[in-house]
Parts: sequence; C-alpha cells; structure tokens
Amino acid sequence: MTPPDLPKTDRSVLFEVATHPGTYASAISRRLALDGRTVSRSIIRLEHQALLTRTLCPLDAGHVARKLTLTTTGMATALVVLATKMTEVSNAAD
Repeated sequence: MTPPDLPKTDRSVLFEVATHPGTYASAISRRLALDGRTVSRSIIRLEHQALLTRTLCPLDAGHVARKLTLTTTGMATALVVLATKMTEVSNAAD
C-alpha cells in the first residue's frame, strides 16, 4: 500500500486520533500547537475521506463535544503513514 497524499497537518491530526482514540479537536490543537480552525479544517477533510468520525458526546449543563475516532480505513491509513515515515527516517540514518 502506498502512502496517501495527505497534507502534513492532516497526517498529524490522523496520527493524533490514532494514538488518542476518543480525543477532541481542542486537545489535538493543544498537543500540536495549532490554531483550532486549522485542526477543524483538517478534521472535516479527513471525515469527508471517511478516515475519521465525529460522535456527539454530552458533557455538562447541555454542552456537547465531538469525540474523534478513526474508521478502519483511517487506522490503516495512519499505519501506512507511520510506516512510511519510519522508513524515511531509517533511510536518512544510513
């Protein structure tokens, strides 16, 4: 399988969701030190590609959040992206 042609931000968001299932956009934004709008646009792109899903999660006093999880295709894509990156790093070290 060849690595998908995803922008760097999308790959980073995909990896964050893969390593933190059920995370929120705000948490990804903090961990990656990215603007929330940038993360939101990336999430929308990944959702349109059926790589992740957003699930409403009730919080307190009528507030809701959207938990992020990868689809099966999203997890496979994240693994390919990770394997490709590891190969690049390994080749650069040789």
